[in-house]
Amino acid sequence: MEKIKKQITNRFTGAVIFEADCETLRKLVEAALKSRADLSEANLSGVAHPVFAQIEKRKIRAEIAEIVTRDMACLKQEEWHHKCGSAHCGGGWCVTLHPAGKILESLMGTNAAAALIFHVCEGEVPNFSWDEITMLRWLNGESAAQIGETATFL
Repeated sequence: MEKIKKQITNRFTGAVIFEADCETLRKLVEAALKSRADLSEANLSGVAHPVFAQIEKRKIRAEIAEIVTRDMACLKQEEWHHKCGSAHCGGGWCVTLHPAGKILESLMGTNAAAALIFHVCEGEVPNFSWDEITMLRWLNGESAAQIGETATFL
């Protein structure tokens, strides 16, 4: 198979995050991870990587919603993990609760890890810059389209 220049771009801005001569998108992601590239906002659509198969499919939205509905102080959208240790944003809760969350977070950052987990588990990735009320609406089952956002898919 011929190696051609491939790029990983930012899923919000389209800016190039990483590029290399690779045979497949999978090899491109492996090279990016090996180089410790920040893939936290990467567009990984079309990538079939073994790590995806290792992400246990579960109802992560419902798990997070159950916690934050009991105590809204547990949802702090302004940072991934609040310094108190018991509050996180939606993405922070995702990597905290999911069994693969911490290892993925250590490999690729909170944003990319949470996006991958939400994508595998829910088929949709929320906008991590939403406020607490909007994130809670999404966690409780509204789609990004219902909220008035274009859904983000990896």
